[in-house]
This record gives sequence, structure tokens and C-alpha cells, in this order.
Amino acid sequence: MGTIRLAPIVVMISMMALGLFVVMTILTGTGNVIGMSYRFLWIPALLLGCVAPRASIYMLAVFAVFLDVPKKLLVTANVLHMDFRDVYFILAIPPVMLLGIFIHYLAGFALRVRPMTRRDTTLLGIAALLVGVTAATALARFGIGMQALKPLANSSAYYGLIFVLPLALPGVADVQKFFRFVLILMVPAAFHALGHFFFGLFDFEHDYMHSGFSINLKYLLWGEGIFGPFSAQGPLSTSMSICAAICLSPLLFRGKVPREYRIFPIIVMMLLFLLFAVTAILSLKRGPLLIIPGVMFGLVVLRSRILTLATYGLAATVLALLVVIGDDLSDNLPGWQSALYDMFGNSGAKADLLRVRTFHVRLMEFHMMSESRNWAPFGAEIAQGEDGYRAHVLPVRLILQYGYVPIGAAFAVLIPSLFFLHRRLIRMSAGVSYEVFLLRLVSALAFSILGASVLGVLSLTAYPNPFFFGFFLGVAALGLTRERQDREEAALVTGKESEEATVLAPRGIREARSL
Repeated sequence: MGTIRLAPIVVMISMMALGLFVVMTILTGTGNVIGMSYRFLWIPALLLGCVAPRASIYMLAVFAVFLDVPKKLLVTANVLHMDFRDVYFILAIPPVMLLGIFIHYLAGFALRVRPMTRRDTTLLGIAALLVGVTAATALARFGIGMQALKPLANSSAYYGLIFVLPLALPGVADVQKFFRFVLILMVPAAFHALGHFFFGLFDFEHDYMHSGFSINLKYLLWGEGIFGPFSAQGPLSTSMSICAAICLSPLLFRGKVPREYRIFPIIVMMLLFLLFAVTAILSLKRGPLLIIPGVMFGLVVLRSRILTLATYGLAATVLALLVVIGDDLSDNLPGWQSALYDMFGNSGAKADLLRVRTFHVRLMEFHMMSESRNWAPFGAEIAQGEDGYRAHVLPVRLILQYGYVPIGAAFAVLIPSLFFLHRRLIRMSAGVSYEVFLLRLVSALAFSILGASVLGVLSLTAYPNPFFFGFFLGVAALGLTRERQDREEAALVTGKESEEATVLAPRGIREARSL
């Protein structure tokens, strides 16, 4: 007579009881139905991350594109009972799922299900460092409370992709399949945004804009640009520009893309490029458009040591000049603005696309750094406190808020890391394989996003920008360490001693890659 396994029965009964409790709480509660539902969705999100990490990575992409839709739909489920806490629970779903992915792999290492190599240990350390530093900066600014949860959920958590993505998507074909999935997701997002351009907002979007929960005040006041399923024009423009750059990649590769690595036929990729580029332009957020030429430029520069050094030197020179002559350039903006309007006109969308006077604030922020009082060891007085000045330009904001001592310490870690990345990348670029090209592509995408953020025309804290940035860093980590990982796993299989491996369990490659 067989024995009855009680554990699965107990788990099943417990989940059924939990489900019944959740349903009854939602149906009998007095709050917003959609908001109440999301208060419990973190449980299946966490479980999905724990049991299906690869599927969860794909779900993170879905959230990256459509996470703001349920926020807007809150108005359809009883606008009188909308609560900011509902928004926080919605924003929490992706980072909770990412936490589940972390738990999956860390549990696998701890339970000796898979080996933990030095590569895994290194990437875990880097991810933990970036998550910890960005979280600490958020807590330092907002303190421990609800205000700090938004930057933690929107930004800090996604640096964890540096560790989990090489484990969840370990090959070039896996990355290309993910790119295909993201491009497919962006098509309805682009048509949603184009619907705004031709037909205006949906009724529920109008209600949401006037509910007090929207931060898109510019659209509320003037109706400029389009934003589709995203929270504002900026995230739409960034996401569409990233996808447009990916669609150009087959044309930028010097050889023929191997069949197993093709995302779509070239004609489809060009049509998608037009769709995404036009949508990004119509958003009227011009800064993120720099990603497209930035990627093309990066693919050339990142093949050469001389060009890479020259680019860094040129960037440092430009930033220094902006500090010195930023005020003079700002004074000339009205004249340049008039000249552009006289040449091209100022009617309709052209007035927004050709507007240069908006750079006044950013130029003056660079010029602020010419004053010695703003170079404080641990933050300038002007940027302290809850009402302190928050600069648009990233390096200026960091120096004003935290001072040159912490920023100098960060650069002491950053510069050697960049040196390693570039040295490794340039050394690999001697070949013409698509694997190396993909590595240069994601590195160029990451540097383009970071460069636009440095100039203050793109926010690294506005979701889903941190997701894409973290994803590209994760793919770069995969490519830069793939050779080492293969060598370490081979040592584990053969049973030979290796200085490259830290073994928690002597299992083989097949077991390690089956998770």
C-alpha cells in the first residue's frame, strides 16, 4: 500500500484558502477593486519568479511596456476610492518578481543544485553593490518611508539583472528571442500612442489625467506630445528609440546575420524601425532620440582603442566647456530660437521639435559648477533637504546632492570597471562574429542611455528606462564573461582543479543549465 504524500495536499489546500481569502477581501472591501487586486498580486508574482525565472524575465518586459495601464484603469473601478497606496502596489509587482528570480538562483546555489562559479560570485557582487548604492541614495534623499519606495521599485531593483540575466538567458539565441518579444510588445504600444496623435485620449485616460494621480502635468495643461501606455512622453520616446536602434542592427552588422540569430526578415525590421522612429518623434521628447545615432556611433567607436579614448576625451572637454561657457550659450538661445523659427516655421509640432530655449536650465546647471560653493565635500547646501534643488543634469545633481568625496569614491570604482569593459570588448572585436557584434550593440545602447542621462535629456529613474538599462548591462555581463564561464563549467565537468571556479556542488554543465 502506497504512502500518501501530505506536503502537496497541504500546499494545495493552503493556496485554495489563500485564494478564497483574497477574493472575499476584494469583493467585500470598500476600496478600489483594481487597487485591491494588486495588493495581493505580489504573491503570485513572487512565486512565478521563484519557479520560472526565464518566463519571469519575459513578464518583466510585459510590465515594462504596460505597467502604467492598470494605474490609469484605477479610475474605472471607483475613482472616489483611489489611493496612492494602490499605485505603490502596482509598481511593486516587477521588483517583487525580480526578487523571486533572485531567490530561485540563490536557493539553487545554497542547496547545491547547481555550481556557483567565480563569474556568478562576481556578478552577484556587482549587482548587490549597484542596488545597494542606488537604494542608499534614495533613502538618503527621502528617508525611510513611502516616498523612498518609488525610486527603489522603479530604478534600484533592476540593477539585479546584471546577476540573473546571464543565468536566465545564457546564449545569443536567447537574447535575440527576447528582443523579438520586446519588439512585438512595442507594436501595440506604438499604435496606442499614434491613436493619441490622431484621435486623442481614451475616456479613462482623460479621467486619470484629472484624478490628481498623474504626474504628466505638461500634457494635462497643453496637450503636447503623445505617451501611449506609458506614464509620460519621455518613457515612450526612450522605449521607441531603443527598439528603433535594435531594428537597425541587421544593417549595421558587417556580415550576414546567421539564420538562428535573425529576429525578423530585414523588410519587417525596416518597417518596425519606421513605426518606432515616427512614434518617438511624435512624442515631442527629443532627448531620447539621441539613442539612435548614439548606438550607430558607439558601434564604430567601441571597436577601436584610439577612438574610445578620443571619445572619452572629447566628452570630458565638452562637459568642461559647458561649465565655463554655459551661461554665454544660454544667453544666445533666444537668438538661435528666432533663427530656427524664421527658417523652418513655428506652427504645430515644429514649434516643439525646434524649441532650443528649453536647454536654458541645463546650460545654467553646468555653469553652476563654476562656483566654488557648489563643490562641497558632502553636498552643497542648495541641494539639501526635501525642498532642495534637484538638477536635471545627472553629474551636476550628484555632485550638488552628495558632494565630491562620495562621487570621487564612486569614480574610483567606475573607471577601472570601464577600463576592463573596454579592454575586453576591443580585444574581442578583432573578429566579425555576430556574438561580438551583439555585445557591442548592447554596450552602445547602455552607453547611449547613460550619455543622454548625463546630459539631462533622459531620466534613469523614470520607469521603464532602468529596466532596459539593467537588461543591456546584464547582456553585456553575459557576453564579457561567457568565455570564463565556459572554462569554469568545463573544469567542473572534468573534475580538474581550476583556479577559475568556486564550487558549491560538483554538478555538471547539463544540470547547471537545466534550471
